[in-house]
Amino acid sequence: MATTLGLLTTLALAAVAGLFTTGDIEMLRWHSTYATVLAATVLVQLVLTILIWRKNRALWWAPVAGLLVVIMTVVQTGAGDTRTLSIHMPLGMAICAAEALLMYWAYGLRGDWRTRGAARRTAKAGRPGDASEAAGEGQ
Repeated sequence: MATTLGLLTTLALAAVAGLFTTGDIEMLRWHSTYATVLAATVLVQLVLTILIWRKNRALWWAPVAGLLVVIMTVVQTGAGDTRTLSIHMPLGMAICAAEALLMYWAYGLRGDWRTRGAARRTAKAGRPGDASEAAGEGQ
């Protein structure tokens, strides 16, 4: 859900920025509002990626990706506040791409990551027969 909101917010930010550059000054206020929504969303994403990593340590890259998006968003906000468009615009596109990749991962991720994590915990507990069943190998 947070990934969906993140991607939709970045797309809305791009649309509003486009309208602002065509002369609609009111869109700058909307751009600022959407930026605040995005900042809150990427923080929620970071927390969720940490929780996913705690459940399955093989997904170590998820919180790293979440942290990178948070850092990019902070830099993006600073560049926007100082009107440094040479950084602000390309970084905005990079954040949009990162959000799209996170959404692809979130919705494209099969349920087997849960199974593999459970199999690994069961194997560590010393029950190898249960681990193969948990991994779906016994079917």
